[in-house]
Amino acid sequence: AAALGARGALPPGYEDELYCPPGRCLRPRPDVPPGFTGPRTAFHECAEELPAAGASSSAGTVQAPTPWGASLGEEVREDLLSRGFHLRRCSEAAAASG
Repeated sequence: AAALGARGALPPGYEDELYCPPGRCLRPRPDVPPGFTGPRTAFHECAEELPAAGASSSAGTVQAPTPWGASLGEEVREDLLSRGFHLRRCSEAAAASG
């Protein structure tokens, strides 16, 4: 059996797509140190799409994205979609609202 990828990266089929819940969008994490390696979820976060009135764009809570890949099965992806999870990036969300 082949070993997992270098330093925590998952093999193909487990993190093909990163999903955020409703009201959140996917963006790169600003605090990833140079040279860091790991799963795709370690490099991204789900941020609030529309921060509360008067809050700075960096305010608000963030959460880890939910990974999906073909190895997890189409039914898992369908469940995420049925619960409103999506692939929208924050740059796309800002463009749609502005």
